[in-house]
Amino acid sequence: MVTRHSARDPRILAYVADRLFSLRSIVSHRLRRVPLVGPSYAGMSDRLFRRRFVADLQLLNDTLAQHGFADRYWLWAGVLLGWAREGAPLAHDRDVDFALLPEDFARLVDLAAELRAAGFIPFRQFRNNEGTLTEVTFRRHAARFEFFLFTPSDGGLTFYLYGWPPGHLLEIEARLADQERVPLDFLNRRWLRSRDVEDELTALYGTWRRPEPDWNYLEDMRAEIARRAWTNPDTTWRDERDAPRPIRLVDAELTEPWPDLAADAHYRDAWVVLRDGGVPRALVEVALSADARATHGHLDRSARRLPPRRVGPVVSDRDLPRISVVVPTIGTRLEELEECLTSLEGLDYPEVEIIVVDNRREVPTPDPLAGLAARHLARLVRATRAGISAARNVGIEAATSDVIAFTDDDVRVDREWLRAIGTRLALESDTDAISGLVLPAQLETAAQIYYERYFGGFGGPRTFEPLHLIADDRGTGCLRGGRFLALNDEEREVRRASLYGVGAYVAGANMAFRREALARIGGFNEVLGTGTASRGGEDLYAFITLLDRGGKIAYEPAAFVRHRHRTAYQDLTSQMDASGVGFSAMLSALVVSNPCHLARLASQIAVATAQTLRRARRHGLSRALGTSSDTPPELFWREVRGYLRGPRAYAASRRSR
Repeated sequence: MVTRHSARDPRILAYVADRLFSLRSIVSHRLRRVPLVGPSYAGMSDRLFRRRFVADLQLLNDTLAQHGFADRYWLWAGVLLGWAREGAPLAHDRDVDFALLPEDFARLVDLAAELRAAGFIPFRQFRNNEGTLTEVTFRRHAARFEFFLFTPSDGGLTFYLYGWPPGHLLEIEARLADQERVPLDFLNRRWLRSRDVEDELTALYGTWRRPEPDWNYLEDMRAEIARRAWTNPDTTWRDERDAPRPIRLVDAELTEPWPDLAADAHYRDAWVVLRDGGVPRALVEVALSADARATHGHLDRSARRLPPRRVGPVVSDRDLPRISVVVPTIGTRLEELEECLTSLEGLDYPEVEIIVVDNRREVPTPDPLAGLAARHLARLVRATRAGISAARNVGIEAATSDVIAFTDDDVRVDREWLRAIGTRLALESDTDAISGLVLPAQLETAAQIYYERYFGGFGGPRTFEPLHLIADDRGTGCLRGGRFLALNDEEREVRRASLYGVGAYVAGANMAFRREALARIGGFNEVLGTGTASRGGEDLYAFITLLDRGGKIAYEPAAFVRHRHRTAYQDLTSQMDASGVGFSAMLSALVVSNPCHLARLASQIAVATAQTLRRARRHGLSRALGTSSDTPPELFWREVRGYLRGPRAYAASRRSR
């Protein structure tokens, strides 16, 4: 059942108002730079903000007092500095800082619904590298109200600050003296502060009586005791009970007894891949309990719903094509690369050649990559031009087979991977390329689970049915071929979609081409892909170009691999940036190669925009209503911002070639 929310829901209205005030702040920031107009506008804007800011502070104080929180938090940092030095909030400050002890901090988080009802929107939650929630932030009228966890330790109070200096993320651990808190009258309300304000402000700012509007806590935090890279920058607001927990990954053969699946201290959920004769047929998500029989009953019902598997003809080893497997690497994931090469060594296939393409900028001495390739009987070749496309093209030149398969250095292939590819190509002489199923190798961290929830792994919801993909030849002129058809084994159409959405069935981590098909499309576009300013899109460009030129692609779920998703949240957000940039860079490259793509994109822009707006509304509502979501809204917005940067990134990549 779909829940519909009224546009007059006060939570939505508050969220919209906050967004409008944020937009006003952006416009205000730009107007301040306008000659003649800027200074007078800045003064007026600051006065209006101050008036609203003070009213909001008073409202916050009243709201917390109504819920028995009057003496459970105290002023510190910028707001305390404003009281002590100027008797008012700092003119340049757009946030206010409060401190709480651990037991009160937990109570405040539980008061989020009450604060939201008063118009304070839960905005961000900050967790340190150990995963401890150390700061929560609310917004109202574009101002931020920040509550910090102060933990007693070594006779003081430890707290955390976070920052985004250029090129990296930062976690600062700091400490202040633990003082008695005393009442304070400020802005016509009663607050608390530390007794010795002089000592506290000196510990924070040094010479604090001299106004310094440009003071930066990242550069001059006097209370700092340690700083380190911040590895847990998921600032999504969520109930801790909604935080993703590790998910157990299990393979279950339909013809064998179900594995023992019961909840334990680490796993409460499992994803079970149902396999029939080794071929994946479905992915079943189950909630684990202490009694494994409940899980077995769920799997029984899922297995009964599966249609009978069509078993195709068996191809003898002598009729299978020889295949070269190309693995590009920049040498930063040697442990994962070793797992990849170990899985390739274990392939059940008669004739296979493994080529590792070294795409590092510099080769160290001694070189661990050379020894790793030699141990796994892989041929190591060098690609000096940066980018995964250039590396793959070097691999194509080095390959000695007529079929060339590609995977990534963070992938483990199934033992039957190449046999499924080779069989399909041997039986279908008109198939030019093939891609297959990509499953997760592990789901241990929130970032890995978010990636699965957002993308369904790679591209979209997984399909477990073999398909053929061809361009739709309906239409006239440039509009002809702007869509693709997905056909099943009976040549029945199961889906018709935009040509640019073929990524639902293909992925660079699991693909193979006939050599003549690669020659027909000119190999991989070296302006695209990771390692270039375009950051991605090279695999989609190859498949779309192949379809556009009359090629035929097979999708084969029996040819499956397992991909190790990024474990850290900041790596996931970077990946979302790259996904957006790479996709629109790829579209730019297609338009440059064939202007007909521009007409096709124009004809589909209305539908694509509507779909994006629906997704934006869903992610915006989850934040406005304070409801839990499968993925942080930030991931969607990062991808959308990436779309806007893609054409410029493509142009920059072209200039650098």
